[in-house]
Amino acid sequence: MIQIVKRSRWKALKPRANIIRHVPDKITVHHQGPLENYPTIHQIPCFDGDSTIRMLQKLDIYAKGLVDIAYHFVVAPDGSIYEGRDVNSAGAHTKSNHSGNVGILFIGNFNVEKPTEEQMSAFNLLLAWLGFVYPQIRIPQDVFTHRELNFVDCPGRYLHDIIIQMKFETKKETI
Repeated sequence: MIQIVKRSRWKALKPRANIIRHVPDKITVHHQGPLENYPTIHQIPCFDGDSTIRMLQKLDIYAKGLVDIAYHFVVAPDGSIYEGRDVNSAGAHTKSNHSGNVGILFIGNFNVEKPTEEQMSAFNLLLAWLGFVYPQIRIPQDVFTHRELNFVDCPGRYLHDIIIQMKFETKKETI
């Protein structure tokens, strides 16, 4: 059974404005990524529970000028799944491709570290739940990495390879 840490539990700020509604039809996977001045820093050991999620939300609102946290879900190193934006509201995580797109952020810099087993287990549960609640999302065909949709390095080489392999293995099984 999937357990999602609600916004009220991690003490999320309220969105600063109304958010555009959408109907989810695809998923994009991201990673926290490297800090600009520290590209090789490992982010997983820096995770500090609810306070990290609050910090991410504040960065999105105050530094990037967004109305709320950019992502719909955040997958923590311990496998906790945090509720971000309302999943029925458009996110702000994939340039020019927000409508219908559910954003999932993994905590970590997957250019230098690998996702934890707990993260991957939680991610698989989250995908199953999203596919059940939103049957128009075909799992894994409608799961993308940020790199597949924009010319970026996100979600890092390790997580990107895992997602591509997951899609390839499923495609191979259906042939």
